[in-house]
Amino acid sequence: MPKRFTATENAIEKGLENTSPKQGAKLVREWLDEVENLDMPGAKGLHGDLQKLATELEKDEADPAKIEKLLGKLGPATVKLADRCDDEKVGDKVRTLGEALIDSGEEGADDHETVGAK
Repeated sequence: MPKRFTATENAIEKGLENTSPKQGAKLVREWLDEVENLDMPGAKGLHGDLQKLATELEKDEADPAKIEKLLGKLGPATVKLADRCDDEKVGDKVRTLGEALIDSGEEGADDHETVGAK
């Protein structure tokens, strides 16, 4: 398994809502590096939304509503990107991330807790 997925998988297992804003921003920045040079439909939009999420999480007072909105976009976009991965194992990991983002966004909508909303 590629090392780049380990920290993200650990955060997913613990629950993204339990990830600190700084750790969330670090994970997002790692994914930014992965997405930056992708040449496939949707990659640029995903990169832009990841950048916005990282910036929001790095603020002293992150806005839970903005985070929730970004997660609402990022989850489905990430799942779509997973379907376009050439490597099936990588695609599975990316899909897991997208589904976790979707779940985290839904939990935030239910109880107003999202990644970094501590």
